[in-house]
Amino acid sequence: MEAVQSLLQKSPPADLETNLEKLRTNVLKDNTDALDSLSKKYLIPFQVCRSDDPGERPFLQCRYNQKDGKYRSPWTNALHPKTEEPEERDEFRLFELSFNEVWDAYKNLYYGHEAVGSVFLRDNSDQNGVGPFAGMFGISKKKTGCGTWNSVSIVHVENVGKDDTFDFRSYKVETSVWLVLDDAIVQDSEETDAKEPAADSVKMDLSATLSKEMTKELKILPNMLFASHIENIGELIEANEMDLRSQLERVSIPKIVEMMDMLMKEKETSFRPPVNPLIGMIMGSDILKKKLEKQGSN
Repeated sequence: MEAVQSLLQKSPPADLETNLEKLRTNVLKDNTDALDSLSKKYLIPFQVCRSDDPGERPFLQCRYNQKDGKYRSPWTNALHPKTEEPEERDEFRLFELSFNEVWDAYKNLYYGHEAVGSVFLRDNSDQNGVGPFAGMFGISKKKTGCGTWNSVSIVHVENVGKDDTFDFRSYKVETSVWLVLDDAIVQDSEETDAKEPAADSVKMDLSATLSKEMTKELKILPNMLFASHIENIGELIEANEMDLRSQLERVSIPKIVEMMDMLMKEKETSFRPPVNPLIGMIMGSDILKKKLEKQGSN
């Protein structure tokens, strides 16, 4: 298994989905433990489930909502492909539904309405969310001619104590992002201002993966338990994602551009990546729309 993980780490992120599928079907097909370990470590890129059933919305497929070869919807609690009526929601599943409504608003704000986001929770106690629990918070967006974005945050919540006013919880948030930008162009420097790439230009895929982990102890109000969890987890995930998006835009992608320029210098060619590589991935987001409207009014 260590050899498999080493191979995946050294492979281009753009090939991750293809390489995972080949490993599952060819190399590890008879190794149940290795397949389980692989599915736990590599949740992204996601697959999206879409259904025309009443009340259903698109949702992500992963091991956190997989059951007997089917995938549970966070919106209706039904298993897909659908063969029977969904189970009745308990209090913890209603908590999960509330998280999905908030997560959907967050997804629209940062990634646009075309993106798909899902939250799946696991209760690690018998106290309906009062005790320890874990969750998967995922977002997937594919924009034709631009690229693909996948992000996932795995959250673990543990009880740590209380005082006269507040209870305290330990939140561990592990966030990973997977970005593939399509059709970056390498062409003669004399043609870089042209609207269309030259006939001898070369198209390349830029891709990157980044991860960040954060652990904090935060207070919650016992009489507003679920609302406190939503606020605390939301702030931690937002901070992680903002930091990773900043690293991609200001460090990782510019570093690749610099390296490609050095490699192409002798041939008098220049590497022309997408301008502001993340801007295409957030086109249609509510944040961008508000920013453009404000600029237009000025």
